[in-house]
Amino acid sequence: GCGVTALALALRFPEARGVGIDKDAACIAAARENARHLGCERQIAFEQGNLADTPFLARFQCGAYDLVSANPPWRLPGSGRIARATARQNAFTSPAEELAVFTRAAADFLRRHGRFICVFLPARLRDLFAALRSANLEPRRLRAVYPRPGRPAVRVLVEARKDTRPDLVMEPPLVLYTDSLPANRKSYI
Repeated sequence: GCGVTALALALRFPEARGVGIDKDAACIAAARENARHLGCERQIAFEQGNLADTPFLARFQCGAYDLVSANPPWRLPGSGRIARATARQNAFTSPAEELAVFTRAAADFLRRHGRFICVFLPARLRDLFAALRSANLEPRRLRAVYPRPGRPAVRVLVEARKDTRPDLVMEPPLVLYTDSLPANRKSYI
């Protein structure tokens, strides 16, 4: 995508260094521009490539990373709303088997006990857990993200670890907006 998770980590942890990967050239261009605007271009490099392409992945030092973050495509083709921009639609939608490509690549990049974190849809959590476990990544923490109190969760934040035992912890919910603010003022929590 446009580097949101990588750049958020770079801003939160100025000592961190990393690389962002996407197969869409327009998304990589947007990510590089976002990094430049945020002053993170020396922390995070963005590379265009396909995680299913073994020669591309060989360019990176596998087994050396402490953390891999991803915002893999959530929806299956034909489900959910259609995005106006093709790149955005492609970022949200992929065949079911592509989820395994993300989790296998994450496992390849990570060192032993390294962490994989991702944003995903609650409705496909079962698919994510199956893909994680087949890549030897054990789900360890889960946090549901709610738009407002009393509404259904719209996303889940999942942390998995490589080569660890099962021990899933449900974290407290994350609520994005509260209704206690004046109608003309909304705030993230």
